[in-house]
Amino acid sequence: MKKVVALALALVSMSAFAGTQSADYTTCKANAKDAFGADAVVKVKRFRGQTVEMFVTTKETGRFTAVCDRNSFVVTKK
Repeated sequence: MKKVVALALALVSMSAFAGTQSADYTTCKANAKDAFGADAVVKVKRFRGQTVEMFVTTKETGRFTAVCDRNSFVVTKK
């Protein structure tokens, strides 16, 4: 019984976290486009606790990594 309850809690928390990741990435992507130009191509690299690492590609600077804070949604070049 304990294993079933633990599994159910894990599934519920994972699905809730996945929704948060998607919303956070959408906001971070929009802020990255504002910071680095509307023509920038932004793709997620990884989620790390309270940050989202993204690959950003622009014509002027090429490809680099940017980091977005998931609390304030401030995007900085790494």
